[in-house]
Amino acid sequence: MSDLPEIQADAPLFSICLPTFDRNELLRQTLDSILSQTFGSFEVIIGNNNPDGALTQEILGVNDARVRIINHPTNLGQLANLNYLLTFVRGRYVTCIADDDFYAPDFFEAVNDAVTKHDFPPCVFTAYDLHYGLARPNLKKTFSGETSLYSGAEFLRKYLLGEIKAIGIMGMFDIDFLKGIGGIEDVSADGMGIYVEYMLLIRAGLLEKVVHISDPLMYYRIHEGAWGVANTDLERYFRAGENLVLRSAELLSGESGGDHFPTLLLIFNLTLKQLLYKTGSQNLSIDVRLMLHKLNEALITNSSATGIAPLQAGIDIIGLLLQQFADAETGRIFKEGEIRTLKADCNTKDKEISSLKADCDTKDAEINSLKSAYDKDTRFLQGICEEREKVIFQLDERVRFLERTNLIGKVLVKVRSLFLGVMASTKAWLGPLFYPRMGVLRQYPPRELVLPTHYQSARAAEPLPSISIVTPSYNQAVFLERTIQSVKDQGYENLEYIVQDGGSSDASVDVLERFGGFLTHWQSGKDNGQTHAINLGFAHAHGEIMAYLNSDDILLPGVLHYVADFFSRNSDVDVVYGHRILIDENDWEIGRWVLPPHDDQVLSWADFIPQETLFWRRRVWEEIGGSLDESFHFAMDWDLLLRLRDAGAKFVRLPRFIAAFRVHSQQKTSVEIGDVGFKEMTRLRERCHGRPVSDVEIRRAVAPYMLRHVFYDKLQRFFPS
Repeated sequence: MSDLPEIQADAPLFSICLPTFDRNELLRQTLDSILSQTFGSFEVIIGNNNPDGALTQEILGVNDARVRIINHPTNLGQLANLNYLLTFVRGRYVTCIADDDFYAPDFFEAVNDAVTKHDFPPCVFTAYDLHYGLARPNLKKTFSGETSLYSGAEFLRKYLLGEIKAIGIMGMFDIDFLKGIGGIEDVSADGMGIYVEYMLLIRAGLLEKVVHISDPLMYYRIHEGAWGVANTDLERYFRAGENLVLRSAELLSGESGGDHFPTLLLIFNLTLKQLLYKTGSQNLSIDVRLMLHKLNEALITNSSATGIAPLQAGIDIIGLLLQQFADAETGRIFKEGEIRTLKADCNTKDKEISSLKADCDTKDAEINSLKSAYDKDTRFLQGICEEREKVIFQLDERVRFLERTNLIGKVLVKVRSLFLGVMASTKAWLGPLFYPRMGVLRQYPPRELVLPTHYQSARAAEPLPSISIVTPSYNQAVFLERTIQSVKDQGYENLEYIVQDGGSSDASVDVLERFGGFLTHWQSGKDNGQTHAINLGFAHAHGEIMAYLNSDDILLPGVLHYVADFFSRNSDVDVVYGHRILIDENDWEIGRWVLPPHDDQVLSWADFIPQETLFWRRRVWEEIGGSLDESFHFAMDWDLLLRLRDAGAKFVRLPRFIAAFRVHSQQKTSVEIGDVGFKEMTRLRERCHGRPVSDVEIRRAVAPYMLRHVFYDKLQRFFPS
């Protein structure tokens, strides 16, 4: 009858009983809300009432030992299903949830806080919100930390008067208490479970203490297929309401002392409102007066068991309630109350929307103003540049003429002086506005690196895609530990991190041994250079997303979750990169590179993409051969980008700072760019264009891209991301 996977040896604190019938998509949403809880000591027991559709964890898209599934050979009905699931409970506390409802992420965390704080009471209830429709909810933590302790009678009275919100069946009950009252009681007498939630609340009203959390930590979904919406059998609701009042009277009369008749009136009031809601929302009708008299007769007949005197039952109920609901057949009173509440909510939302619209209008005006100034400045700068090119051309022509007349020495001195004077004056007044920061490694004195707080909280949707990162290293012990720590601090669970050391003679091996438990693989031995080391590292990698991080650079907080989330939501994107922060030997910030959106064409002329921010999918890596070209020792990242582009990969520049590039005297970039670097860059440009290209051609080709960089750099300073 059941498919019970192996479960953990230690009993959990909480058990969740989850009855279901043929609603797998909504059930997955419910399970998602449970398995993403911030408190993890729980088990989930699913009772499947559909004999023609057996469930497995694979069908539901989960793989969690805390989830057990029981497939019933016949449909037991909802209530019998729940009571059967109670026999499998292992937790100290148990709750129930329908297969279309869901929890806030901190539901169990809040309940654990409540039971611990109040010495493990028999039951805990939380408030709830309504969720309309079938769309997947956007869940967020809502617990404020506040809990309230009541006597059972006080709790029940506040609930019946509408002062607090709760759903009885979704309360958290001590399992011994629930078993002690015989499980979940059916007052509908036909197994349908109508009003079972009220019966549990009334049972709670008999306890010495009940804990309530006023924060909405669970969500009741309203949709056409919901059981409470689809069921329009008013006769069943009437019979269940009659049984609820009689059973409540019987339970309340068993308590010593006190007048329980006012409470009973409130319970009857509750059932009447349910009927009125049904008549109003489903365009049905019912003779409320006849219902009142039937209930009156039932109370008189059972007066000895309920403790309600016939006169009291006959006069007070008819007099108090019939007059209160004189026009109840239309459901107007109940519906008007709902309408007033909805109107108030709409007014609040309208104010919020107006405020947001005003903020958006202000931002739009600021952006338009900035763009207008940028366009004006750009046109002016383009004019200056055109004039400068004319002057340079004329000077070049003059120089060639003077060379032919053997007067080059004296004229060169004069030309140089004139040219430097023009450039110095131009830079002096245009530089602060238009001078590009991209390409400049030290832009300002060192200052503390400060990032937005939301960088720390970036999370990716489950399941997390696997990521492989390779770090090549050689005699970089002074920075290697900070590089590894920046990856470890990401807290990304589905990560392969591989370090390939070239046989360092410093303390690098000591650092690697200290982080051995975190690293997926590391090796220290002679290699043929950085590119060869990266290929050796990737030979041990299997991740869906790939990257390499040099041993003197660092990842910024939250990057791996951010990148994984972007790739998960954009399946057509193959390669991503982002903005770069420049740091010195002491991790102090000395500059920033803000990149404009990706431009495939400019990649043929220059590589502005910060390598340490680059991530790509394994599928496109394998399409280009699955390795870096080891004939490159400096520009292997540019070669990789060109091969990815030529293979049809889709690139996206992410609007976020991804990593920090360290500027120091011994870095490979600074040492090699003047030697092999320029040769390799020339080789790549000739491969792209089929011929040698001049510096003038390069400057002209990248000029529009640099102008866009200046604009986005200024935009980033106004609106940091």
